[in-house]
Amino acid sequence: MKQLIKKTLCLLLIILLCIPFVGCTKRITAQTVYHDRIADLERYVLESMGDYIGFEEPHYSESKTGNLIYMRIYFLTDYLENQEDKSLDQVVNETRIQINKYMADNPDFFLNDNYEIVIDFVILNDVMFSSANPVKSEVATVSNRTGITDRNNRVFYEYLYTLALEDEDLEYIETITDAKMIFLIKSNITQILDVVDHCPNIERVVVYTSEMAEELNELRPNVTFVVYTG
Repeated sequence: MKQLIKKTLCLLLIILLCIPFVGCTKRITAQTVYHDRIADLERYVLESMGDYIGFEEPHYSESKTGNLIYMRIYFLTDYLENQEDKSLDQVVNETRIQINKYMADNPDFFLNDNYEIVIDFVILNDVMFSSANPVKSEVATVSNRTGITDRNNRVFYEYLYTLALEDEDLEYIETITDAKMIFLIKSNITQILDVVDHCPNIERVVVYTSEMAEELNELRPNVTFVVYTG
């Protein structure tokens, strides 16, 4: 009898432990609610990208010393389960291009007023019962940062021309001809040179070590190579 009770308790414990992980994953579906101040931007971008991504509510830091908007864009579950149409990097880059088009077509849009713009692309892994906050996997970052400070002020690109993508997809990165600053932290010198030679507008490249930066600055003096600082 004791053995039966022990087996029953063990079975119940296993079932309880499995509850958070089986059948509880929330599907991330198409965005239907838009956010104040960027609602028109969201509608514009999602007209072509709504089958792939959605926008979380942005965060702002606005003061006399400078303005910043931080956004997270998430991938939809249906897209993540079937990526035959576009790769993650393609979705990131096409979204970046659509945001740039909207800003160029709407010069009075508030983000054109010298805002620092940082956008992370994330995979949401919402699991009920496990945490109040969903686990997020960062896929890429795009921004208008240049990595340059003029006296006490940061200098920004007019649009989103800085990219931090996964180094593994170098062949795709080489097709992004309008990129001006890119992060290539995992690539070797030969791979970095190949990217730079395929991207005529590259101005700055962030690399892993000071030794790499020094050698690359000698090999391609028309591009500035800087060390990743984390």
